[in-house]
Amino acid sequence: MLTDHCFKVGQRLTRPGPPLTLQAFTDFGALLGTDAPIHNDAAYAAKTQYGTVISQGPLLLACYETWLCELFGEATWSRTGRLTAKFLDPARIGETVTLEMVVGETVEGRAHFEVRVVCGERLLALGSAAIDLQ
Repeated sequence: MLTDHCFKVGQRLTRPGPPLTLQAFTDFGALLGTDAPIHNDAAYAAKTQYGTVISQGPLLLACYETWLCELFGEATWSRTGRLTAKFLDPARIGETVTLEMVVGETVEGRAHFEVRVVCGERLLALGSAAIDLQ
């Protein structure tokens, strides 16, 4: 676990995102209780504006919870963590995505981060995370 002393404002942290495979999309959809064909039916998806199967947005963000638990501890994240994001561009099957966090200010014991999901130069999701350090 890291503490706020390990971070500098503006520091950029990165790690690989989830695998973008049909199996991952199907499994995640089953977990969510949704089977939208854009996420698991290649023939259907080929006829859409995307031309291929795309990831569920929440799948792109799910890895942040694990990451933040690793950094701050599961109990602290579960008790005080918050993550919000807006999806800007879909992740397509077979692509490789990277998760980024940019360290923001710590205000009154609460650390703030900008979160980004990127695929090469494309910004797929943008949001923020915050967690109490006390």
